[in-house]
Amino acid sequence: MLLTRLISQLMPPSCIALHGTAVDTEGQRFALESGKRKTEDDILVVDRDRIPSLLFAEGEGIVPIEAVLARIEVKSVLTKQELRDAVYGSMSFLKVPLVLPDEDLQGGAALQCIFAFASDLAEMNEHARLTQLVQGERWDCIEGGTWNEETPPIHALCVVGKGMWAFGSRSKGEASGWGMCPADDVHSEVATFLALLLNTLPALREKRRSARLGSHLIDVEQQFRPV
Repeated sequence: MLLTRLISQLMPPSCIALHGTAVDTEGQRFALESGKRKTEDDILVVDRDRIPSLLFAEGEGIVPIEAVLARIEVKSVLTKQELRDAVYGSMSFLKVPLVLPDEDLQGGAALQCIFAFASDLAEMNEHARLTQLVQGERWDCIEGGTWNEETPPIHALCVVGKGMWAFGSRSKGEASGWGMCPADDVHSEVATFLALLLNTLPALREKRRSARLGSHLIDVEQQFRPV
């Protein structure tokens, strides 16, 4: 895929962009509304240092969820149903427990992104539709059915020719919120999306340095007993 190749060429040596499956310590992937487990994400940006070669096959795209720094769902045309599926997938992904120290869990979630080459929207802007969808629907992947987290389940949304929206802060200490880059003839919205991705990776990698990947081999707490 063109976008995967482009992102791969922009990645630092420590990261790779691939099509693949992120699995938890049970070797399972999160479930979709149909009850079936999702087998592959469109694009995963992965920390190469967090992929033990004996346990995971980078070439086959099977990686521990702790190694995933960003997840990008790619859409040819973004419709309401496609957006809903992407939001559901992101919510489900973010609910999979990471094996990280407690102090790293809050800031260690993978960046959840949507990239679309077109949209069926004529009047409402993409950010408004996303916000309306997240806040207005009930989600069976969440206890209570509503998304009550401080951060949204989608962190960046780019639609070619329409704009790019992202959630975050522009400087350290500044409150997080939504920002927008309008589309133009040189596709600044795409360049901004890629730049945001690159700028976010170092902080996410730092949070993952303490990932306890041995848990993908065996549950140490259950097997290791005092003598």
